[in-house]
Amino acid sequence: MKILKIFLAFIIIFSLCSCASLTEMREVEDAVLVCALGFDRSGDYIKTSMEIAFKSDKTTILTAIGENTEECIKKIENNVPEKLIFSHCGTVVIGQSLTHKTVSAILDYLFIKEDFPLNCYVVSADSANNLLNCKMPSNEPIGYSIAKLLSQKSQDADSRIFSLFRNEEKLLPCFKANEKTLIREEKKWKIN
Repeated sequence: MKILKIFLAFIIIFSLCSCASLTEMREVEDAVLVCALGFDRSGDYIKTSMEIAFKSDKTTILTAIGENTEECIKKIENNVPEKLIFSHCGTVVIGQSLTHKTVSAILDYLFIKEDFPLNCYVVSADSANNLLNCKMPSNEPIGYSIAKLLSQKSQDADSRIFSLFRNEEKLLPCFKANEKTLIREEKKWKIN
């Protein structure tokens, strides 16, 4: 009889654990993936652009303006009914209009953000918003297209968030977009 009680207790505990994992899976299914983040200057504020992908393979760019990165991201999160999953972010685009102090504050915030991937690439562009709004012919999210290009060259490994904190001099690859074409510029942007 004692063995039967232990067996039933085990079955109940196992069932409860299984139900909890199903709930977590359902939350992920109801979420949207953040593919890329972009940051530009807008007067005295920061303009944050976020490329998100829905289950239907459709991507869209959401923007918010605020005093700092956290405020902008919270504004976007409040306008999206689904949970945003940052752990799939492939690229962070830094607009060249930002000051070095602002770039450092953005990278510091992303570095300590609990669910943000530290192996995410960081690149620069004249306008982060314009780059993220470029539609690729393959319909692949632009954040993933940039990450795919950078992953093919070993010298670009230093443009990931975690390695930017190791180096004193930070050189970011520069990108621009011309109507459905992603162009990597030969120059690099220094952010130290």
